[in-house]
Amino acid sequence: MSSDLRKTLRKEIATRLAVVDVNTGHMIGDLANISSDGFMVLSREPVPMNSVFQLSLALPKVIQGVDTAYFGAESLWSNPTDDGEHYWIGFHIIDISKQDDEVLKWFLESV
Repeated sequence: MSSDLRKTLRKEIATRLAVVDVNTGHMIGDLANISSDGFMVLSREPVPMNSVFQLSLALPKVIQGVDTAYFGAESLWSNPTDDGEHYWIGFHIIDISKQDDEVLKWFLESV
């Protein structure tokens, strides 16, 4: 997805933070960047495009008493990395509780 189409600036993540499919317990990948409405993951496996997932994000520190944020997200695209062993996957956040949305905003301010 072209950055020209994004509504908000994404913040790069230097720490490995796991993004997990809540329904299966399967780790989707590591968070690469994030904004208030979307994020990109570096994954070992592709995911189907236009699929909806219930995901969790383990935070690097407790924010407002929360150590894991939960949200629904739709996969928008998946591209192999240059080495062909991983995939960049773009997601759009489609459902998030008010509390987790606030936690995400605090997290974005801290990175």
